[in-house]
Amino acid sequence: MIITTALANEIVARAMAIIHHNVNVIDHHG
Repeated sequence: MIITTALANEIVARAMAIIHHNVNVIDHHG
């Protein structure tokens, strides 16, 4: 399986979005 740069960037972007969302939820609920 060949992972292209674009695919790698998309994976990172999705992972960061999930992490950012989880942090926001934790902060929101205190």
